Amino acid sequence: RGSCSVEFPVSRCLCHPGFYGDHCQFVTCINNCSYPNGHCNHTTGECTCEMMYSPYNNTRPYHAWEGEDCSFLWAYCGACGLRPLPSVLLASSLLALFLLRIIHSTDLESER
Repeated sequence: RGSCSVEFPVSRCLCHPGFYGDHCQFVTCINNCSYPNGHCNHTTGECTCEMMYSPYNNTRPYHAWEGEDCSFLWAYCGACGLRPLPSVLLASSLLALFLLRIIHSTDLESER
């Protein structure tokens, strides 16, 4: 984690990147966990993302922030449960690709 030199009466440690503290005992978190979206565990260097409540039902938990540094924000989908279902995401992505292909082919035909 670093190297320490003992020079009487003062000793000091030079920490490797990613570590800090008097004895290099703490680990830094990626992007400081995008604070205030998450909090850093300085022992492990892992982030714990903040939880919020559903904007429509204040008793239902909603984990909006995710990712290694809590910087990924899920779009809120009140009808989808707690998260958008993978099948909903896949279907919407395929629909978007289909529409782009139609628009692109229409543009090519109009240029002819």
